[in-house]
Amino acid sequence: MGFSAALNIKSIFNKLSVKIINIFSGISASIAVTPIPVSDIFILCALQALLVMIIAALSGRKITFKAAGELVTSFGGIGAVGFGLRIAAQQLSKFANTVFPGIGSGISAGIAAAGTKTIGECARKYFIGRIEVK
Repeated sequence: MGFSAALNIKSIFNKLSVKIINIFSGISASIAVTPIPVSDIFILCALQALLVMIIAALSGRKITFKAAGELVTSFGGIGAVGFGLRIAAQQLSKFANTVFPGIGSGISAGIAAAGTKTIGECARKYFIGRIEVK
């Protein structure tokens, strides 16, 4: 009976974290729509660090904002290089607005949402996937 209850709790945490990840991905897309390059990087990084902190808290672990930021950087594409390339692609896409108004912002929003979702899924698998069922 206790084993079944523990499995159910892990399932509930997984479902809840997926919903939170989807909410944060939508918020990230909304923020990234701003047509001004570099205007959203700091907000998105803070939002992604908050997402990691919430998922860590769901798993019963406490994590600082600084540690969550470091996790976001490492989750963002296997280290700082991948994270930097993702940010560069997102920001460079905004320059497409000069040729086709609006399209660069749409591309940037898609990249931000996908990046946030990926970071959230990595955090979910890392923190909630490691919850031990006793």
